[in-house]
Amino acid sequence: MIDVLLLGQVGCRFRFDDLVVYVDPYLTDSVAEDFGEAFRRIKPAPMLPGEVRDADWVLITHEHQDHCDLATLVPLLESSRNAKVLAPARVVAKMADAGVPSSRLETARLGQAVFLSDRVTVQTVASAHPEVELDAQGQSAFVGWLVQYEGHRIYHAGDTALTARYLEAVERIAPVDTAFLPVNETNFFRTRAGIVGNMSLREAFGLAEILQAKRVVPLHWDLFASNSVFDEEIELVHRMGGYAFELVLDPKGIP
Repeated sequence: MIDVLLLGQVGCRFRFDDLVVYVDPYLTDSVAEDFGEAFRRIKPAPMLPGEVRDADWVLITHEHQDHCDLATLVPLLESSRNAKVLAPARVVAKMADAGVPSSRLETARLGQAVFLSDRVTVQTVASAHPEVELDAQGQSAFVGWLVQYEGHRIYHAGDTALTARYLEAVERIAPVDTAFLPVNETNFFRTRAGIVGNMSLREAFGLAEILQAKRVVPLHWDLFASNSVFDEEIELVHRMGGYAFELVLDPKGIP
């Protein structure tokens, strides 16, 4: 069993036996403090950043504040003194500027498999937010993660839209056992408010079918009122669409 705790937005905490991996932990209200009440958390963080003492690795998908939150990451890394960060180059530069030592930062490279332990590997996959964006070295500014542990394949997409270029990249990792996918769709009103949305429910569920996922965990739907999706809506689309995969809104573990 892989223990799972959802942290809000796309944030997750995974425990693989004695290895603990955090993905995009956002444990403050810094976005509301910087951008206004529309981005106030509608549920509290499950822990404070300084209370995180068990992190071995922190994976960051991109530099947006609700994913790369220095108010979370700096105290978290102070409390989890042996934790290392794996992230795209922009995030690594941002964290280095915040004083995080280079010895604790590793740059994610597309297709590269990194051993987080002797039994857990993670491969970097390009995401589209809202498009796939590559730098001069051919590396993506927005990424997701394919985590493999004892034959189990977990795909965490980070933030992504569904585009032809993204689909070409992500099709190569199928099949997966569990897909963690954002479902806060892009629409006119969100774009006008400056929100970079992600896939719609139907796009995410269609992607899950392409990935041949056995189960899907929706993400990015329940933290900001201005950028939310109703759980009843998620369940209805899944049920009425007749999808073969299991829908899991609040996983405690992955078998």
